[in-house]
Amino acid sequence: MNLEKSFKYVIKHGNLIEKARLEAIIWGNEPNTEVLEQITQFQRADGGFAYWVKEVSNITDTCYILEWLDDLKVYRNPIVNSACQFLLDRQLSDGGWDEFEAVVDFKPPIWMIPGKIETRVWLTGYCAHVLIRFGYAEAEGTSCPTDFLMSNCDNSGRLKGYLRATWLALPMFAFYPGKNSEVFNKAVKVIIDNFSDDWKGGYLAWLLNCLKDAGLGVHHSLVSQVIFELKRKQNMDGSWDPEEDESENQKINATISALRALKKYNLI
Repeated sequence: MNLEKSFKYVIKHGNLIEKARLEAIIWGNEPNTEVLEQITQFQRADGGFAYWVKEVSNITDTCYILEWLDDLKVYRNPIVNSACQFLLDRQLSDGGWDEFEAVVDFKPPIWMIPGKIETRVWLTGYCAHVLIRFGYAEAEGTSCPTDFLMSNCDNSGRLKGYLRATWLALPMFAFYPGKNSEVFNKAVKVIIDNFSDDWKGGYLAWLLNCLKDAGLGVHHSLVSQVIFELKRKQNMDGSWDPEEDESENQKINATISALRALKKYNLI
């Protein structure tokens, strides 16, 4: 693995926000005003963000861009506060989330289509994880996402729909009912049993970030396996490939995500 090539790849090909994320993750540099102003261009008046579906603010994009702010170590300011409140206000009574109906008019990716249990489950894990990162694990007046996630979990511990839903839920399960709980340990086993060395770098990086935020140490067998594969999947130019069906311009984000995960595990 050549980290220097990875840094140079992002610096050469990344935009202002992407380069600022790299600098914050690796060197602890604070973002300047221009970086935050560019991020606000994706934010709507209701506090939500629009990125994959550019026409309307939505749940998925709000979580996605909050992850950028997590990279930048910006946890409390008007941009963040309004985005987190956007998510909290849209949690449903069963503890889960669903995507906005309005996105349907703009041909969203299949994983953003509202009303489908596959969308609801992975999105609930995503929202819970992001809100935990920003200190809203126990937001006053909200329901517990674990209730919704566990109601959509089979006997093996796998959540309905996409496999990613199961590992996205790990940070929430680690918080409640806890790392020693049956639901947490079953979910980890599901990931181990379904692990594939065909997974792309961007997918592995997302998984590794969730494992770290769920409290799994570097010597855990699953963590070691993911780190091994992630290192092996680095391209010659220092980049990592994005997930299946994502465009080449997502290589930069996949590379930043990989570096974020490796940094979290003190491998950088």
